[in-house]
Amino acid sequence: MCVVGLHGGPKVMRTLRLFFLIVLLAPLSAGAEPLAVTWLEGSLRLLRGAAVFAGAEGLRLREGDILESGPEGLVQLEAADGSVVILGPATRVLLFALPGDKRGSPLDLVLRAGWLKVQGAKEAGETRVLSPTLGISFQDAAVVMFIAKDSAAAFVERNTAKVGEVGALGGFGASASVKAGDFVSRQEGKPMVTEMRPPPAFLSGMPRAFRDSLPTRLARVKDREVAPKLEHEVAYREVEEWLKAPKNWRKDMVKRFQPRTKDAEFRGALDANMRFHPEWDRILHPEKYMPKNTASQAEHRRP
Repeated sequence: MCVVGLHGGPKVMRTLRLFFLIVLLAPLSAGAEPLAVTWLEGSLRLLRGAAVFAGAEGLRLREGDILESGPEGLVQLEAADGSVVILGPATRVLLFALPGDKRGSPLDLVLRAGWLKVQGAKEAGETRVLSPTLGISFQDAAVVMFIAKDSAAAFVERNTAKVGEVGALGGFGASASVKAGDFVSRQEGKPMVTEMRPPPAFLSGMPRAFRDSLPTRLARVKDREVAPKLEHEVAYREVEEWLKAPKNWRKDMVKRFQPRTKDAEFRGALDANMRFHPEWDRILHPEKYMPKNTASQAEHRRP
């Protein structure tokens, strides 16, 4: 097999770029998708790899995908284990970890804005939903969460869950058990507050579709193979909140978005915001991390 190096010129780079886009666009095999879009109202943006795509019903999702529903949108996701997730309008969520082929494997979601309802199943593993201030974990329960700019709220609709504060690094340690009907909220920098019922403002703002049990729609898309429609390569502003996220959540961001450093605008924005994501300094300025005597040794070896 012949291996072509990256020094092959613009033609080789264009070929490699096309290859990686094809990999990103290709649907997974029918037995491998842990989560699928089974219902869509309005628009859905998918950030996969370092590109932005338009989502559609039947789309199979992957670990690391970032979903953004439109301002009037509703998006339902379903897993083969029976779990159902629905995103309300203007909601942004990272699929941090998805259930695999093994029964009982976990589902981890990071919610940055908007409304989210998760309806667990008996066959499903633990589900965790994290936000910058509040986290919740459960099995076979129904939970509604809402995230605003500096606050988070969670309502346990069915069964029980564990809640806890999320630290500066994104770590979550469940510290309290809550039962059906309980409402937990937290303002940034303040302790959690637990109430026996959600306040009227929470209930009035909750999307209408969240008020009932979520029906399964997986059979509608079971035999579809839908590829997302490529829109454009991602801009810094489109992923800024994820690049500046707590350290635990951005562990794969350098590898993921490093190809975009070839874009001057993206690279410049990274450099200007380096204090929020210092791990990029080594990528943008590798000379700062070379051994101090490397330059002098190279000079000494010159004829």
